[in-house]
Amino acid sequence: MDLINLEYSHKKAFTITIRHHKLICDMHLEDGGADAGPNPVELFSASLASCIGMIAYEYCLHHALSTEGISLSVLPQIADNPKRIQAITMDLTMPADFPEDRKQAIQKAARQCVISNSLIHPVEIDLEIKSNKESKE
Repeated sequence: MDLINLEYSHKKAFTITIRHHKLICDMHLEDGGADAGPNPVELFSASLASCIGMIAYEYCLHHALSTEGISLSVLPQIADNPKRIQAITMDLTMPADFPEDRKQAIQKAARQCVISNSLIHPVEIDLEIKSNKESKE
């Protein structure tokens, strides 16, 4: 995997650089941001949906089914104590001619994406704190 870099931009915004791609992560206006981009919860939820969408696409390709019209809608729900994503409601829309008898198989396949598996099996997080002086050396 490639290194992902984040750099403070303004207010609560960070510029995210992944290979040659750049995007902004920011908070909503009511949360003190400038709403210059999606917030971390939205990016997390979109990451899960993207992973599932790609699995659905690959499933259709593997089974010689149409991929036209695959789409997802995602709605995260936040909980307190501790503050976290409590649930993610997701609708996966498959092509109009997607066989009814394959819906259970696509649901099982979609739950095997890397992001879903990372939620089921806790991710180890190794956070090292450096000063700006150290990172320039």
